[in-house]
Amino acid sequence: MSPLPRVVLVLCLLVVVPVSIPAQNPEKPLPASKANTAAPADFSQEPVVVEYIQEFMRYENDGSGTRELKSRIRVQTNAGLTAAGQLVFQYNALD
Repeated sequence: MSPLPRVVLVLCLLVVVPVSIPAQNPEKPLPASKANTAAPADFSQEPVVVEYIQEFMRYENDGSGTRELKSRIRVQTNAGLTAAGQLVFQYNALD
């Protein structure tokens, strides 16, 4: 066998073999009994608990836009008040 067909064969094997081998095993779902028995997380010792954050952005054709941010933040300690007590908003003075 001449060197050229060997090179072609080796290159074909290098291309085909990695494609056919999966990189990761598929994740197996947990049985229903184990998934439902998980205890809820305990956030009672956290200084700040963010319950949800929603952000809506609307862009107009003229280049302007609005941004609306809704959130529910529960402050539970004085340290949490220090961390979340000052809200910072962006603004543009040129508008």
